[in-house]
Amino acid sequence: MTGATEREILTAHVLDASNARAIAARDMIVAGNDEAQRAAEYIKVVEAHKSVQAELELLLTAARAATDDQAGLVMAERLNDIEALYSPVALDIVAKAKDGQLEAASAKMNAECRPLLAQLVAATKQYNQHLQALAKNNSQASAQSYAFDRNLLLAGAALGIALGGVLAWTLAANIGGRLRYAVDASNRIERGDLSERIEPGSPDELGRLLSALSAMQASLSRVVGTVRGNAESVATASAEIAQGNQDLSSR
Repeated sequence: MTGATEREILTAHVLDASNARAIAARDMIVAGNDEAQRAAEYIKVVEAHKSVQAELELLLTAARAATDDQAGLVMAERLNDIEALYSPVALDIVAKAKDGQLEAASAKMNAECRPLLAQLVAATKQYNQHLQALAKNNSQASAQSYAFDRNLLLAGAALGIALGGVLAWTLAANIGGRLRYAVDASNRIERGDLSERIEPGSPDELGRLLSALSAMQASLSRVVGTVRGNAESVATASAEIAQGNQDLSSR
């Protein structure tokens, strides 16, 4: 329940209790000489008056707590001021009716009570209309805030999806490029080309694969170097033997 809605409900309670008090006071006069009926209506007046005072106090407390609604506080305090004028008059009429002074009670009701009651009802309705408009504005503001938050969330989700797509594409391109690099390196080794150095790159699975290829390339290079060195030694020895044989033949 919003603050404006709470104050609107309290204002309605004040109006209902005020009407109940006024009706019971009138019915005391209408009851005439029926003392039992006057007594019953008097009880209703007392109960309704207590309700007016209690609900009005709650309303003033709520209005003072609503620091963002100074106009509403002014209306609530005006309502309290009118009640302060109306209440003594109404209770005096009730006292006269209770004592059987019906003509005096009726005259005072018409001359003093009715105008004040009309002001009280008008002030209550004015405040209630103000609160209804405020509640409507608050509802619209809440709806706009919800729409903004929803759009922000949707935009964030769309951005997250876009970034995820870019990241996935980047990772795929990076992995694909390094896989092609590994395949090219393997093909070069297969062809016997051990001249180009293999760079492992990052220390992930592909990096370990490239490191293994680099180690294999280095090992093969050493084997080839050894075989080449041995072959050159054999060739040199063969040449020396052939030269020795030629020297022997010429003697």
